[in-house]
Amino acid sequence: MDRIPLIFAHRGGARRAPENTVLAFRTAIADGAAGFECDVRLTRDQEPVIFHDAQLRRLTGEEGCLRDVTYRELKRMRVLGSDERIPRLEEALGVAREHKCRCYVELKECDPILVDRVIACLDEELRRWVTIVAFTARGDALREVYRRAPEVRIGVLTPVPMMFKRTAERYHASDVSFGWTWRPGAKALFRTIAAMVDVRHAVRKASDQGFEITAGIPNTEKEIREVASYGVAGIFTDDVPLARSVLLGEAEP
Repeated sequence: MDRIPLIFAHRGGARRAPENTVLAFRTAIADGAAGFECDVRLTRDQEPVIFHDAQLRRLTGEEGCLRDVTYRELKRMRVLGSDERIPRLEEALGVAREHKCRCYVELKECDPILVDRVIACLDEELRRWVTIVAFTARGDALREVYRRAPEVRIGVLTPVPMMFKRTAERYHASDVSFGWTWRPGAKALFRTIAAMVDVRHAVRKASDQGFEITAGIPNTEKEIREVASYGVAGIFTDDVPLARSVLLGEAEP
């Protein structure tokens, strides 16, 4: 391992606190994360809120779609198993501002209104810390970010550990994050491709070309070592203390 990658908390560190909550973001920073990733969607009244799923059920126990409720209605809900509210985007950004830490805001919808609302939340100071990201399937949203605010940092997410420069340029991105997601078969697909590609060489080449390459989402000691071995600048994980234990030799709390 040439360098120790920065450690970022995926959804705020979902193994340490309720995902995508202010408590999760603060816990991640207290655990030593260099920053955190969060997901943003719109409510019915077009309020950008931090929420991963299109449906409410998994996270709140309520039926229906997030898009069908107003923010006022959402405020009355709590993340299952906790007293944590669903935060507005500005609350997540407030944690980044307070701690001067990196914040990756993932667009979960290809909606120009969502792009507008997210950009409107980014003042000059926050643009130092925030990267707007999306999967290639929502690449049109990233192009819209670039069209409306070309000075905002953009990152693209891909399951393919190769062609980083081409992928970045296609979406006007300075950052590329590769790896697997929670979707069935995603990890197997990644490993199949990685077995045929010199991922370490691809990462080094893209880094030398000025792109920041990160990876996710390793959540076991073996996976963390595997992903870090590619020479990436950072990793996204649900378990920041475990990653710090593996990469830095720190004792887990």
